[in-house]
Amino acid sequence: MMKNIHPGKRLQNSLLLLLLTLVLTGCEGPSSEPNPFQEDGSSSSQSPPARDEAVRAFETSLWSNLSADNRCGQCHSSQADAPQQPLFADASNVNDAFDALVGYSKTLVTLDDPSNSLLVTKVAGDHNCWTNFPSVCADSIENMITAWAGGSGESFSAREIKLTAPAIKTPGESKTFPPNATDNGANSFANTVHPILLQRCIGCHYEEGVTQQQSPFFANPDDVAAFEAVKPKINIDLPLDSRLVQRLLEGHNCWSDCGMHNETTGETSGNAGEMLAAIEQFAGGIIPTAIDGDLIISKSLVLLDDGIVASGGNRHEANQIALWEFKVGTGTMAFDTSGVAPAMDLTLEGDYQWIGGYGLDFSGGKAQADTAASEKLHDFIKLTGEYSIEAWVIPANVTQ
Repeated sequence: MMKNIHPGKRLQNSLLLLLLTLVLTGCEGPSSEPNPFQEDGSSSSQSPPARDEAVRAFETSLWSNLSADNRCGQCHSSQADAPQQPLFADASNVNDAFDALVGYSKTLVTLDDPSNSLLVTKVAGDHNCWTNFPSVCADSIENMITAWAGGSGESFSAREIKLTAPAIKTPGESKTFPPNATDNGANSFANTVHPILLQRCIGCHYEEGVTQQQSPFFANPDDVAAFEAVKPKINIDLPLDSRLVQRLLEGHNCWSDCGMHNETTGETSGNAGEMLAAIEQFAGGIIPTAIDGDLIISKSLVLLDDGIVASGGNRHEANQIALWEFKVGTGTMAFDTSGVAPAMDLTLEGDYQWIGGYGLDFSGGKAQADTAASEKLHDFIKLTGEYSIEAWVIPANVTQ
């Protein structure tokens, strides 16, 4: 069905994948049946049946996915080596787990606002996430709670967007790119970052590259053209977050030792460290722009932290079994945050790059899950014989 997610084969040029979701529901034809897995759950064989519908909803959406001993069941279960309260993931008894969750002194789950549930915010703060990215675990649990709140069966309710007032911030001085590639003398782009790009990247990222012609063309010998092309790849406020640095840390076309970043010491080694040092020198030469004290200004928002993805309210997500939102923005994995185990994470290969706004740009690369995780598609779909796939895709070449 969807063993290989391979956008690079669909369009010859790059694609922007914003969201990919797999839902067990038919688009046309006979009315679809509720997904038996979602309705009956995947209870542990050692647990007695759920005593009522309330516990059953908790079991199918949350407990069955978190009670595993490599997730919350590792600690919050009576079967754990060192059980920790509350025992909301007790694998031995789903009814006791439900009682522990609702009887806890703090609200672990907020059904009318899943994103603010303590289970979500705690894991988002790096509390025992089962992946290397706490945001992935938080998104997965949020989707589990959303499924619990929305119900299943014939009720196809769309995701509700909760509007929460952001924290009040006072705007301050900020950096902007200089007008020209040669501004700021020794600290200019032409004297810091551009020489590395010319030496190491011109084989591909140049209109006349000898290996291939891969945009953006930031290795153009013309420093003016290169400067305009490279701006989206440089973060002058947080140089470490620059794509030029992160791609080297991911192993993209390193010229010797790719290097690594040490979170403890803050040091970045190898080729990534060399690129980072050049960007830091360039950014360090930019004088921050202060706000005119005579102006009357409003408060500010930080787009990364305060922005709201409002487009999610139009998707019907009942009986959803796989979801990729591409929020991590780095690395070689795109995580399945549907909350339905096993997670069908995609391994990224070939020519691709993460882009802002939650997406991937493919130029012949692919995103593929392994066969073990992909088996859940077969297991779930064969019970209904129906499914739908939604993908948000933007073609790089609209004339093909």
